[in-house]
Amino acid sequence: MTESEIWDWIYFEENFLNQLKCRLSRSTKHPVVIESKGSLIRGRYSRTNCTQRAQKSTGKTQIDFLIKSVDLLNDNIDWKNMNVGGECSILPSGQVRKNKFLQLSRCVREAYCAQPLRRFMHGFLMFKEEFELWVFDRSGRKNIVGAKEIFVRAICMYLLVSDEEPGRDLSILQIDGHSALRIKGSNHDPSQLFEIRPYPVVRPRSLIDRATTCYETKNKSSMIKYSWSSSENNAEVQFMKDTLTAPGVVKYITLDLVY
Repeated sequence: MTESEIWDWIYFEENFLNQLKCRLSRSTKHPVVIESKGSLIRGRYSRTNCTQRAQKSTGKTQIDFLIKSVDLLNDNIDWKNMNVGGECSILPSGQVRKNKFLQLSRCVREAYCAQPLRRFMHGFLMFKEEFELWVFDRSGRKNIVGAKEIFVRAICMYLLVSDEEPGRDLSILQIDGHSALRIKGSNHDPSQLFEIRPYPVVRPRSLIDRATTCYETKNKSSMIKYSWSSSENNAEVQFMKDTLTAPGVVKYITLDLVY
């Protein structure tokens, strides 16, 4: 994919988003930029060549791509207006990933300087065949001597957060030292509690994978399968229901939607 093709593809707004029929709800709180009444799209693409530093400097920092409020003028490109930033390359990620990530990080730093109350910022990297999504916050590095109070507070907060807040999966319960899974079931299937072995018998081989994860029940009579559903119809479950009377086929018990 050439650079020109990347930009042609990334501007899919003109072909698809402009066809939106239903109106989006307004921001829950007062927005930074006053939104037009009934606005369908809140963001606007801006392809840039060079953007002035937010800090007082004679130098310049370039970002390939940014998204700002749709209610701002096209020529109003400034770090203080940047909502999302992106860096693109037609080369494989292995050749340019480090440089592109550092470039994106520098741009996020400039946006933070121009927006001193900004809490966090989203960004992305796009390469020849891959893309990465990033979220930047203000934590950064701290000196363990000069900022020991912050370190102590952070460790203490880790002891106070719930299992959900750090991103743990909540579908598997820990009951009296045993792992269990409660499946609510559908309208026709009652809720059931299964005691399972703590380690999956089947798991994805890579960090980013749509493969299934399977847990065996403690009595070895059933298998709990976590799977990404590819459609609302859930063809796999329907197939298993249709083969309930067939000999030698795994028997379907119940289904629950986790996320």
